[in-house]
Amino acid sequence: MTDHEGRGAGAGADAAAGDDDEKKLAELGGAMPALDLDSTTAEQIARRARDSVGKPPSRRRWILPIIAAVVTVSYAVWAILKALEVLG
Repeated sequence: MTDHEGRGAGAGADAAAGDDDEKKLAELGGAMPALDLDSTTAEQIARRARDSVGKPPSRRRWILPIIAAVVTVSYAVWAILKALEVLG
């Protein structure tokens, strides 16, 4: 069997699994209650979503990762210095 034949068989199985997943999703979605929003709230959500389309993420999202990196690096430097102190 060639690679092409093997991929063809797998692709058919993936398509069948995709159809099965779609059926399960439709069943689960039908069992869920409808989202109850007043029109004002729905309009606010839609306006915020439209306003954010095409804009880059906020720079504030980098604050916590930078703090974590600084703490981690400083702790690693401290640990290395202490290990050198014990060994030296």
